[in-house]
Amino acid sequence: MWGVTRLTPDQMDTLSDYFSKQTPMQSASVSVSARGKEIFMNGLPSQGVVQCSACHGVDGKGNGAIPRLAGQHVNYLVKQIKVFKLTDERPRGEAMKQITHDLSDEDITEVAAYIASMGNL
Repeated sequence: MWGVTRLTPDQMDTLSDYFSKQTPMQSASVSVSARGKEIFMNGLPSQGVVQCSACHGVDGKGNGAIPRLAGQHVNYLVKQIKVFKLTDERPRGEAMKQITHDLSDEDITEVAAYIASMGNL
């Protein structure tokens, strides 16, 4: 993604137009995780973890500035959640850092599996 910073505004518009017309991806067959669904839909109130659906929507399709997650690959989702949780590599990700802070590795894997399965539901 580093090359994006060298694109002209017209090139960015062309790429945006192209990608906006693509069919959302479908993850490879993933079993639905009951624990992951619980975290996505209801969060973990006792741990201060807000439900993912509050921002990403109950169908995981996002809304405006909040990205679509449904159907993304499990490994990609796990990696990104851990980036938010463990680093400061996402300067505009403070909200996600706070939400993911108290997720265990197992919870991260479970919610990622559920999100991946959403593209196939």
